[in-house]
Amino acid sequence: MLPSWAHVASNANPILYMVSAFRFGFLGTSDVDLTLAYAIMIGAAVAMFALAVTLLNRGTGIRE
Repeated sequence: MLPSWAHVASNANPILYMVSAFRFGFLGTSDVDLTLAYAIMIGAAVAMFALAVTLLNRGTGIRE
């Protein structure tokens, strides 16, 4: 029911894949491929971890 541009934008949202995997756990149905959903969730977690480590190593604004 979304316009084509909004459908493309919603596929770039990692929350969509998390909700779809959660829905599969309860209902047994999913809107997207579960392998893709797990890969995107793991990729997002690794990217956030790398960002956190980078910011901690930079230490900008941390008092000594």
